[in-house]
Amino acid sequence: MKKNRSITFGALPLAEFAHFALQETYEPFLFNTNQHLLLQKNRNIWVFWAEQSHKILIRCNLFLHEKEGYSPWQMSFGGIEFSPSLSYEVLHNFINFLTDFSKQELQLKKLHIKQYPFSYTESNSHLLTQILLQKGFEIVNHELAHYIFVEENFLQNWHISEKRRLQKAIRANFYFEKWQNPDWEYIFEFVATARKRKNFPLTMNKTDFIETVTCFPKEYLPFVVKKNTEIAALTVGVAVSKQIFYNFYPADSWKFLQYSPIVFLTKGLADFCLAQNFKILDLGISTKNGLPNNGLIRFKENLGSKSSLKFSFEKIL
Repeated sequence: MKKNRSITFGALPLAEFAHFALQETYEPFLFNTNQHLLLQKNRNIWVFWAEQSHKILIRCNLFLHEKEGYSPWQMSFGGIEFSPSLSYEVLHNFINFLTDFSKQELQLKKLHIKQYPFSYTESNSHLLTQILLQKGFEIVNHELAHYIFVEENFLQNWHISEKRRLQKAIRANFYFEKWQNPDWEYIFEFVATARKRKNFPLTMNKTDFIETVTCFPKEYLPFVVKKNTEIAALTVGVAVSKQIFYNFYPADSWKFLQYSPIVFLTKGLADFCLAQNFKILDLGISTKNGLPNNGLIRFKENLGSKSSLKFSFEKIL
């Protein structure tokens, strides 16, 4: 361990780190918690952290593979999380510690860090990006994400075309509900069918999907839009934190496309977020390898969403 005044920097395998049971000075995102890390099919995990008075100020998890470090290994992001009150100097020194230890002690040749969207912690993201670039990291991927800032009057930010589609679904007696006792295999197949129709890839296989939602029944929540008893659209939402809800796997049925059930679904999710005090409904990325999906961007903007950068960094050590 390395000390910086009263702050201690440390690095240990996850299994050893978990014994300390340290508390964070910030709320960690779900994908960076110990239990979720173990779902990513690579058990060679190292935790880098800084602590003060036995509380974590900064943390980064690295999955090791063939002399390279990855954060994350499989999920949509990993990255470096830290307290919003952390000083520039301490964060700068932590990045030095992370890179030096990775090179000298772990003998890694390269680091890959995929950060969460700027919208999650805007000030932190600006600060971290500046330091990473200063320390020789390169931006190797730049995605554009979209999110809805949830407030009482969020519908007033919707484009008139989406409001009309919403009213059409309402007149046709569609309804939105959280799916109690869900059939997860059915949900996965429904999503897979919809994504195949749109030429969108699946980010998880069925086994990993079911294992994940089963491990986190309070965080992975299914929602459906129905007409009578038939499902027109569904999604799996993820409580990434107390503030952020992620629309992870939205999908619709071709039978109901004339009613635009995803519009109705999004309205239902925003209402759910408002009732549960989530501040941000994350609609996911709207680009692939940095290239825009113009139709998807337009659709999300018509739902009153705002844009947010999501960077991936690499550094050769």
